[in-house]
Formats: sequence, C-alpha cells, structure tokens
Amino acid sequence: GGGGKGLAGGVGTGRQGEREGAGRRQLRARSPHPRRPPRPPLSAHHPLLHTPHLHQDEVTADLACGKCFIQGATLPGAAAARPLASLSRPLLVVLVARHSKAAGAANPAPVKRFVCWCLDVAAAACDPATNPGGAVCGLFDFSGVTMDSLDIPALKEIFSLLQQHFPERLDRLAMFGAPPIFTGLWRLLTPFLDAKTKAKVCFVGRDEDVGAALPHVSRDALPAAYGGRGQLVSIA
Repeated sequence: GGGGKGLAGGVGTGRQGEREGAGRRQLRARSPHPRRPPRPPLSAHHPLLHTPHLHQDEVTADLACGKCFIQGATLPGAAAARPLASLSRPLLVVLVARHSKAAGAANPAPVKRFVCWCLDVAAAACDPATNPGGAVCGLFDFSGVTMDSLDIPALKEIFSLLQQHFPERLDRLAMFGAPPIFTGLWRLLTPFLDAKTKAKVCFVGRDEDVGAALPHVSRDALPAAYGGRGQLVSIA
C-alpha cells in the first residue's frame, strides 16, 4: 500500500492528508480513549495549567484514604468493565469521615489537585453522546463524621474551583446526613457561593430519597446505602 491510500471514509493525500492525520493524532493524544472526543478544555486561568499532565501518582495520599468513589461510569484502563449508567451523569461519592483536615491545613494545593483529578476522571467517564459537556453529580456522605473531618477551608477551595474553572461541570450535589453542627459551618461558606451554585446543592436526610435529589443518576449506579441498586466503586 502506497501513501495515497486513506482510511474508510477517504483521507486526502499530500498536505491535506498530513493535516488531517495530524488532527487525528492530536485527538488521540488529548483523549483517554482514541474513540472518544477530547475532554472539555480547562479554563485559561486554571490553577493547575502549569502542570498539564496531572497523574494519579500525584494524588496518592488522598486516594489511600479511600474516600472517593465513582458510580455509573466506564473508566479507561479499568481491570474489569464497569457498567455505564443508563442516564448521562456519573456520580462522585465522597465519604467525608475519611478525610482529615489536618493533612491539608497548611497547604491547600493537594486538595485542589485531588478535586481536579477526580473531575478529570469523571469527565473522561461521561458518555459523549448524552453528556458532551462532562456534567457530574456529587454526594457528600457525612456518616460517622467528626470535627477532624469537617473541613470548611477545603470545601471552600472545592466550590471556588467549581465556580471559577468548572462552572458547568457540577450538575447537582447532595449533602447526605449532614450533622446539625455542619449547618452553622455551611452558613459561613454560603456567602462565597453564587446563586447558581447554591441552587445545585441540596441537603438530604438519612430517611429521605437520595435518588429523588439526584434525578440524573441511575438507580442501578446509585449505591444501595442511598436507596439504589449499585455498589460503591473506588475511583482509584
């Protein structure tokens, strides 16, 4: 086969073919899966753009805590296929009790890195046909939480990232089983949130229907602990 042969659908020869080939190579380089479109670009002012290749080994400490899970997604490179939710929103579940605010008290950078990495993984797991913008739902589970885990500065960093750099990424966030003391702490945080972001946050009691609060998450993906039929799937 000579260089003039193209792929199915016809690829031009000469300079046009070189340009099209380069375009395909760029798409493959930017996408976690060669058949998927690239992830939505980061904001020009994203705090981690100076380290454009954020790797899993840069968030090992947070991953070792086992505090974050992803539901309703097929993750690239997973050892076994994980079912894609019939609806279009993956769900990030955070077990707040496994977080230690002491670890990031002096430096918020690790929190920012971990949040960005999780959002990046979730965006890559979105179905491009039904969720091209990479919108994600979240659930913060406060079961067994202590004061050591109620990290308002970290939560402020998370919402700051979402508002400034991922304004359309958050679809809905459920605060599940938040203790009464968190209500007062939440009042300290809400002045920093815009109205659009605040409208996406809801508080769900332990005896309430989490699925109703997260209508874009499939019941098959929602873990059984929250009224669904799924099991927790580690993001690691």
